[in-house]
Amino acid sequence: MRNLKKLALTALIGCPFGASAEVSVSKIFSSDMMLQRDKAVKVWGKADEGEKVTVEINGQSVSTVAKDGAWKVALKPMQAGGPHNMSVKGSNSIEFSNILVGDIWLCGGQSNMDYDISRYNNWKGEIGQQYRDIIAESKSNTDLRMILMDKSSADAGTYDVPVVKDAVMQGKWQACSEKVILKMSAVGFVFAQKLQKHINVPVGLIDANKGGSNIKTWMPSSYYKKFGRTPRNMYFSMIASYKDFPIKGFIWYQGESNALDVKSSLEYENLFKAMIEGWRHDFQDPDMPFLFVQLAAYGRNPYQHGITYPVLRDSQKAALELENTAMAVAIDAGDRTNIHPPQKIPVSERLLAGAKKFAYGEDLVYSGPILRDVKLKGAQAELNFDHVGSGLMVKAMTVEGRQLTSDKLEGFEVAGADQKFYIADASVSKDKVVVSSTKVTKIVAVRYAYKGFPHANLYNKNGYPASPFRTDNFEIVFNAKDSMIFKRQFYLTKKYSKIFLNMDQKRALSKIQDSVINRELNKKITDMWKQRGPILRKNGFKSVEYKNFIESYDGLLNPLKEKITEQALAAGIFK
Repeated sequence: MRNLKKLALTALIGCPFGASAEVSVSKIFSSDMMLQRDKAVKVWGKADEGEKVTVEINGQSVSTVAKDGAWKVALKPMQAGGPHNMSVKGSNSIEFSNILVGDIWLCGGQSNMDYDISRYNNWKGEIGQQYRDIIAESKSNTDLRMILMDKSSADAGTYDVPVVKDAVMQGKWQACSEKVILKMSAVGFVFAQKLQKHINVPVGLIDANKGGSNIKTWMPSSYYKKFGRTPRNMYFSMIASYKDFPIKGFIWYQGESNALDVKSSLEYENLFKAMIEGWRHDFQDPDMPFLFVQLAAYGRNPYQHGITYPVLRDSQKAALELENTAMAVAIDAGDRTNIHPPQKIPVSERLLAGAKKFAYGEDLVYSGPILRDVKLKGAQAELNFDHVGSGLMVKAMTVEGRQLTSDKLEGFEVAGADQKFYIADASVSKDKVVVSSTKVTKIVAVRYAYKGFPHANLYNKNGYPASPFRTDNFEIVFNAKDSMIFKRQFYLTKKYSKIFLNMDQKRALSKIQDSVINRELNKKITDMWKQRGPILRKNGFKSVEYKNFIESYDGLLNPLKEKITEQALAAGIFK
C-alpha cells in the first residue's frame, strides 16, 4: 500500500498541469488568445493513457488518443479573423472564448526589450507624450492580444509554460487595456501596435525577456549538444516550452551583457547566429523572419564601452549573413549615461520596416546604409554602401547638446600603417563617402561611429542611420585595469577636478593618488562618506549636524586634494 501511494504521488508531481485524471491543455492556450493564421496550429496537453481527446474550433473537429499521458492534435490552417470559441473534450471539457486568428510575434532579449511602457509613459516632454498617445489609441483595440512570460529558467524538455499570473495578466492571454499595455515591453508593444494598424489583421505579442541576461541563457539544445550536457536556462522555460505553437516571427534586443570585454564581444557573432538558427529549427520554420536591434549608443565608461560596444555591434551585424534577417540600427537612439534610453519608438519603427520586408514581402527601404566595400586611394578612401535608398545624406541633429550640422559629415576616422586613428574629413559624393586626413598620407583603415557613444550623422534620405563599421582587422586591446582607472574618482582641487583627462593622464594621476592615499586612509574616506546619507535624511541639509559632518569630511579630504594636485602639477599631468 505504501508503494502504491508513493507511485501515485510521483505521478501527480510529474504532471505539470495537475492530476492526470482530467484532460488538461498547455498554458499557452486560453480565452482571449491569438492563433497564428495560415499555419497548422498544434494543440497539446495531458490526459490519461488511451483517453480520447477532441479539439473543436471554427468548424474543425480533430481527435486523438493520449499516449504516455500526453496528447497533441494539429488544426488545419485558418484565415485571419474571429472571434472563435474552442473546446477541448475528454473525460472533462475545457472551453475557451474570444479567440482571434492573426499574426503572432515573439519579443525576446534583455532589459532594453524587457523594459515595459510604464517605465517611459511618464517621461517628460515629447517622448512621454508619444507613449501616452499610443496607450490612448490602443487601450480599446480588441485586435491586439498579449501574453507575458514569467522570468524563469528550466531544464531542456520542460513541458509547461511559465505565464505571469498576477492581478492584471491572470496567467493567460489578455486583450488590450491600459493596465495590460503598461506591463508590456515598450519595444515589443509599439512594434505590435504599429504592425496591427498597418496590416489591419489581429496581432498577438508574446513577451519573453529577462533584464541582464547573457545570450548563453537563450541558447537552444542544438548549441549544447557539442558539450555533452545541457544546463538549465531561460530559453527552455520561457520559449521552448511552446515551440510547437506556430508564430509569425521574432524580434530581439540583447547584447549589453555580452559587451563586457573584447573576447565575449567577439564570441557573440557565432553564438548569435547559432541562436537564430536554433530557434528557427525548434519552431520548425527555417525561414522565419528574425529582426534584431543593434546596440544603441552608450558610454558611461568611455574606455570600456568605447572598445567593447563597437565590437559587439560588429558581431550583431554579422547575423545579416543569414537569410530573412533585418537589423534596426539604434546608434542615434541612445544615451551616454542611461543604458535604458527612452527612445524606443524609433527602434520599434525600424523593426517594423524589417517586418514589412521579410514577413510581408513589401518592396521598401528598411535599413540604413551598411558598408559594402572600401577603395583605398593613397591619402583618400572611397566607401560604398548597401541600402542607400533614395541617396545618402548628412543629417543635422543634436547629440548630447552638441549640434551636428547638415554641411559637415562627422564620425569618420582613418589610420595609416601605424594603426593610429585620426578624425577624418568626410563628404558625400553621390552614393559614396570620401574620407581623408592631413595626418595620414596613405590610408589603410577607416572607421565610422566606432565608439560607445559616437557623434555621427550619416543617414540615407529615407531617414535610417548608417551602421557603425570598421574596415580593418587590427587587434583590439581591452585592459580591465585601465577600465577601472578610467572610472576612478580622483581627489583634486576644484579648479582641476573639472578638467577632462585622457587615459595616459588618468594612469599617471592614479599612481600619484595611490602614493598619497593608502588603503587604510581610502577606507576611512569611504566609510566616512557613507555616513553622509543617514545624517542628511535624519537632520536635513541645513542642520548643524550635517554642517559639522561636511566640515569634518572636508577637513580630512581637502589637504589630500591639495597634495595630489600639487604633485600632479609638478609632474606636468595637466599639460
